[in-house]
Amino acid sequence: MSKQYTYYIFVFLFTLSSCDGNGSATSVVKEEANASTYKSLMGKWKLRSGIVANQKTDRLDGTTFEFMPDKQLMTNLPTINNGNFSLNAAGTEIEHRAENTVSYAISQLQDTTLQLTLNYRNNEFRLQFGRE
Repeated sequence: MSKQYTYYIFVFLFTLSSCDGNGSATSVVKEEANASTYKSLMGKWKLRSGIVANQKTDRLDGTTFEFMPDKQLMTNLPTINNGNFSLNAAGTEIEHRAENTVSYAISQLQDTTLQLTLNYRNNEFRLQFGRE
């Protein structure tokens, strides 16, 4: 009987340790990733190259994004207004809330390089920025 009792305690503890509650290590890791991404985004970025619908384009030359500490995203794109931005929990996606909400997937983020992808008006955009 004691072996069976030990087995049930083991199963209970294993199940309990597998749970992903609000205070879990997974949540802490995601919050740290989000904070790190937020810090890395701060500043002004200038477009180095743009691809629209799998074709390189120069129509976006001169495009800038500036991420401000007050969570404002300033851009000179005529079709996307300035507005607030937020990051998802994992720090892998930017949601830019202005007149229209636009979501950018962060493909790459390093000290001097930011690469974003998005779908806008039925076109896929791949934008590579350099820190200005």
